[in-house]
Amino acid sequence: MLVCPESQTSGQQRIEDYGKQGVNIVGRPLEVVGSAAKGTRKGVGLDIPIQKCIKSDIDYLAHPNAIPYFEGINFPGIDKGGIIPGLSNPYLGPSVRFEPFSLPTFHPFIPFGS
Repeated sequence: MLVCPESQTSGQQRIEDYGKQGVNIVGRPLEVVGSAAKGTRKGVGLDIPIQKCIKSDIDYLAHPNAIPYFEGINFPGIDKGGIIPGLSNPYLGPSVRFEPFSLPTFHPFIPFGS
């Protein structure tokens, strides 16, 4: 596993900072998937609401049993539905995993059949 390579950009740095703070507070892991994990979010830095094709949200995943622990913590760019119950799948796309009191780790996409 690698330390998240996208942490150099300001938008990614903000996600990393909030992710680390959130998991340190509740003591449970959290994952970021989708365009945020790829470093391809649309509209980063725009002061507009999240809108399809203009500004993308950030998809946060947590184990279903851990979701109640995250209640009341506001993560940047989170979708209206909140934290998604589940775990990432490297065959569907990359993810960034936040563990309590650890550096975030980047898990790359693994093409099926490789």
